Parts: sequence; structure tokens; C-alpha cells
Amino acid sequence: MSINSFKLYLQIILFIVTYSQISILSPYGLVEQFYNKKIEMSYGKVGLQSNFYIRGQIFMETITEKHDACSPLTGLDLRKKNETIYDENYKILLAYRGTCSFSQKARNAQQAGASMLIVINMGNTPINNVIFDEDSSDIYIPVALINYNDGKIIEDYIKSNSGSKILAEVDFSPKTEKKIVDFKFFFSSSEPRAYDLIGNITKFLDKFGDQVIFTPHYVVHQDPYYTVENPRNNINCLSKGAYCYFPKQTTIIQDGQKILMEDLRQKCMFKLSKEKSASLYYEYMKTFSNECIISRKSLSELCSKNTLDMLGYPANYLDGCVSDSFGVSDLYSSSYIEKENKILKDEYEEILKYKLTTFPAVVINDVALHGIIKEESIIGYLCNNVRDKPDFCGLYSMFDKSKKSAPNKKLIYFLMFLLIVVNISLFFMCRAYILERINDRVNSGNIDIDGRINNVINNYFALKSSSNDYKAFDNSNNNSAKVIEMREGSVGTI
Repeated sequence: MSINSFKLYLQIILFIVTYSQISILSPYGLVEQFYNKKIEMSYGKVGLQSNFYIRGQIFMETITEKHDACSPLTGLDLRKKNETIYDENYKILLAYRGTCSFSQKARNAQQAGASMLIVINMGNTPINNVIFDEDSSDIYIPVALINYNDGKIIEDYIKSNSGSKILAEVDFSPKTEKKIVDFKFFFSSSEPRAYDLIGNITKFLDKFGDQVIFTPHYVVHQDPYYTVENPRNNINCLSKGAYCYFPKQTTIIQDGQKILMEDLRQKCMFKLSKEKSASLYYEYMKTFSNECIISRKSLSELCSKNTLDMLGYPANYLDGCVSDSFGVSDLYSSSYIEKENKILKDEYEEILKYKLTTFPAVVINDVALHGIIKEESIIGYLCNNVRDKPDFCGLYSMFDKSKKSAPNKKLIYFLMFLLIVVNISLFFMCRAYILERINDRVNSGNIDIDGRINNVINNYFALKSSSNDYKAFDNSNNNSAKVIEMREGSVGTI
């Protein structure tokens, strides 16, 4: 390997990107525009150690229209120290991809005093597997690549808020496989299908051990006309219209308030089960489903208390938790249903966070599963996201639609080999069959080989000696060809 080839190889190793993220710290109006308040990025390792991060202010060169940092940034001097103590004097330059190489952009940013360059990707092309395309030995600042939509949000904010400072923290620690899988299940206590799903997956959750954290969440909406200044009294709502459940026509209970109150009792049961035994919540759900949903088709408080009694708990076991969620001392006054409820508030914010519109819904590691929610897809997704996989994962992982399985090369090679063997075998079988049929006919006397050969030879010599028995092509008459005339029967055939 030549020195130049080795140098190029070394550059590729150094600048192959890894996967990390950017956190916008301020202003708050910009922070809220990013999902989970994070920006995904890939970056080149340029003189950086692992587990390293920087915190600084984001700038953008606004003199040119392209904002691509392909020309010297003479109008932007980032060497001056910023008076804000929180940004630790790091200056982060934002520029668009294209027109010139990454190395040239980074070199111009570095000469202008930038501590880091963030490049905005163009279009929908992936931000991974990017390498520097020329000599970059003189570049010591890190270069990151972010998606176009994220970069456009920052650019628009800079243009519309020229006096506002954008502070960001860039984490250069590459992501690793999560050991803990956060599994959230959103449903309503009035939905029979949800009880079946919880019952089916419960037996698997114990097998994952502490790798999976399961949290039930309950469906909460808001009166479309509700505002703090305009509270709404609605039979389907609590807290004056702030938290509602609007039953579907097929729902067994058409009273939204009763549904929400049972949601609160089940949420409280889950909270208490974390303090005592994880199985308490599952036992309650199973018994309540059998005794109230299936048998009585009721979501009454009395049915819930009967369920507690069957499990060996006092009837008022959940009252303290429910009343505390309303900020009242007891549930004997009907006025509590008009007060703010902190549990329902948290549930409503969770639904808004993930922008959920259909239920039941599943969110695993902050990613919502789309399509029909089935036991197989949930277990398959969990199997593909835990480190230590239980034995049953070999079966259920195939149902996880979130990951495309790679083709099995060994199987493909085996099928190709098998096809070749079959074709060769068929060829020799057909050849053997034809030879066998010919030999059988010859041996049985049906074919006189010698006689036919003699007949062909005699006819050949007879044809050659009888030159007057045919006429060759005659081109003298208008260049038209005359067909050879042959005496009938002068040539025999085998």
C-alpha cells in the first residue's frame, strides 16, 4: 500500500460518522419545536474523545444567500468572547450542505473562529455514512450533519429573531443499545380489547425481567370548546371540561365521567402495585375484566370495590389516591369532580407528547407503533430492543415490522446449489432414457441401421452420376432463379 493510499484510508477511518444528538437549551420557543427537544445528528470524529460534549451559541452567516460556508467568512468573526457565561465561549456555525466539500466548509468555519460546524443536509438523504472527500489533516473542529427540516427550523428562527441567542449542547457520545426498554400502553378502561391485550402480554413481561418497564396510560381528551376562561360542564368530562372521554357508539358504557373515574382507580392501583407487588395491578385488571366488563358490563365504583374485596383488599383501598389526585381530603362531596386532577393532567400531556390519535396505542422507547396493535407485534418489538433475549424471542421477533430482516444468504446459496443439482440430474436422466429407447429398438430389430446406411450411400452415388436429372439455377433469364428439378424417388431418407 502506498503512502497516499494509506493516508486516504486513515482519513476515512477518522471521519466515518457516528450517531449522536443536539439539545437546544434556549430560547424556550425554539426548544418546543423539536420532538423530544432533541436533534439527531451524525458527526466526524476530529480530535475528539468519547463521552465528550460542548455547549455553545449557534451562529449563521447571513451575508450570502446560500449560507453554505464555501467562501471565506470575512463578515463573521466568532473569535470574540461572548459575555454569556453559560455557553462556555463555544461558537457553533450553521451552514447548508452542497456546492463545496465538507473539508472546505470546515476550514472556512475554523478560520472564522468557530468551535464546531453543523451542516444542514439537503433533501431526504440519510445523514449517516458521510466521509470527508479531501485532505482534512488541518481541520481540528468537529463537523456534524443534521436533517434538513431541523436545520430549516433553526434558520427560520434566527432570521425572525435576530436579537435572540440560541444555546445548544452537543453530545458526542455515540448511542448504544438500551438495556432498559420503556413500554407505554395507552387505552381506556371501557375497552374490552385492551384487557385481553394486557392479559396476553403480562405472562411475557416477567420473562424480560428488569429490562422492560411497563407503564399503563389512559385515554384523556379535552372538550373542544374548553379554555381556562370558558370551563365546560359536560357529562363526559371532569375538571370543568379539561379532561374528557367521549365514548364510541360501541362502548358498553356511555358515561364519560364514570369511565374517567375508573381510569383513575386503575392508575392508582398501578401506583400502589409498584410499592407492594407488580402482580397486584395485573390481578386487578384480570378480575375487573371478568367481573365488571364481561359479566356485568359496568364501570361503577361498586363493581371496583367488589373487585378489591375479591382480591382481599378493603373497599376504600384506592380512595385516598383518587381523592389526592383531585387535591381533596375525601370523595364524599360531588364538587371534587370540578377540581383540577393531576393524574389526568399527566395522562393528557403524554398523549399530546406522542401526538396519538388512535387507541389502544403502544409507545416503546418514545417510538409509537403504527398499524393494528397485536400481541405478536408488541412482543416482537420488545425482543428486538432488549439485550438479553428470552427463549421465546426467536419466534416473536419475526412479527416485529419495525425492522426489515436481511435476506438469508446461506439459504439463497443452498437453493441455487439445489437447483443446479436438479437440472444436472434431469439432463442425465433424460439422456439415459433416450439411449435406452434407441438400444431397445435396435436390439428388437425395429431399426435396420446397416440397411439404411447402405440405402443412403447408393442414393448418393446415383444422384451424382445422373447429372441430367436436375437443372441448376439459371440466372440468364431476368436474373430469376429456377427451382432445381429432381427426379421423384431419386433420394431416399432414413
